[in-house]
Amino acid sequence: MKNIIAKLQSRGADSLTNEELLAVIISDNTADESAKTTASELLANADGSLQRLVDVDTMRLRMVSGLGLRRALRLKASAE
Repeated sequence: MKNIIAKLQSRGADSLTNEELLAVIISDNTADESAKTTASELLANADGSLQRLVDVDTMRLRMVSGLGLRRALRLKASAE
């Protein structure tokens, strides 16, 4: 996560992959390495599409291992 945060800080959000963007949104802290794995799983469930992911119901999102309600709500709010 620290590398992703450093990349975001130095090069901006446009330089991040969709997986990295999701990891930043759902991570609770810079030591949260599980966020990248969860982000990868989320994208896989949405056929790699951020738009499809945002359209998924919050209750279905929270069923993804490692996400939970708070992170699912954070993800949905970030798309607004």
